[in-house]
Amino acid sequence: MAARERHRLRLDEFAPRVLSSFVRNQLIDEVYLPLVGANLAKQLGAAGDAKRTDLMGLLLLVSPPGYGKTTLMEYVASRLGLVFVKVNGPSLGHAVVSLDPAEAPNATARQEVEKINLALEMGNNVMLYLDDIQHTNPELLQKFISLCDGSRRIEGVWKGRTRTYDLRGKRFCIVMAGNPYTESGARFRIPDMLANRADTYNLGDILGGRDDAFARSYLENALTSNATLAPLAGRDPKDLYKLIRMAAGRGHPSTELAHPYSAARRSRRSPRCCAT
Repeated sequence: MAARERHRLRLDEFAPRVLSSFVRNQLIDEVYLPLVGANLAKQLGAAGDAKRTDLMGLLLLVSPPGYGKTTLMEYVASRLGLVFVKVNGPSLGHAVVSLDPAEAPNATARQEVEKINLALEMGNNVMLYLDDIQHTNPELLQKFISLCDGSRRIEGVWKGRTRTYDLRGKRFCIVMAGNPYTESGARFRIPDMLANRADTYNLGDILGGRDDAFARSYLENALTSNATLAPLAGRDPKDLYKLIRMAAGRGHPSTELAHPYSAARRSRRSPRCCAT
């Protein structure tokens, strides 16, 4: 019975799958995680003596494709031990305005609505992630406004019956991610009531003044896919930053490297080679 229900509910799809090439780089540590962490602390409660009891909030990430919104949140869900329920915005489409699966226009949309209700039914240790919300109806998004305040109640439908889910005190967080433009090229407008209550971050805007960290992220992400750089991925990350400074012509004593590189290996990392 357990195996049959696991297959029916497709539980294997809800385990966070962090990319094998994922690199937790300086950009993530210094820019992204502080923003995401502040919101999740509000939604899930801080640990220890400072744990919050007034759990509330919603995290809204907006940026063009390629900024790694989904990859980042899968990593966070994995580290926090949360079930990762990802809902596909394009599969929902603009026709879905209700959390009742029976009102979905097709089987694909119905499956995505059922995922939302499954997340609400599980209630604890869950990250509900709505991806590409620019493809959805604003009326649907407004259903989640009630999760932004201290009431943390939302209406859902489970197995054909309406349910009121009370998520106060639960380890439940909701994250929405989208692009600034819709599929037609029109600018995506976040519903005002949602934008005013959620913590909204445009990942493109917050990188202002962090050009160095953004540029370094390209090298950091290349570590796992470049045969020459691959050994650095498993060593002290501070070594990488020192080597980058050495390659840029800024003096740095090689004796301060944590790993005992030979003189020959250090000389191969010339400025021209690293720049290439």
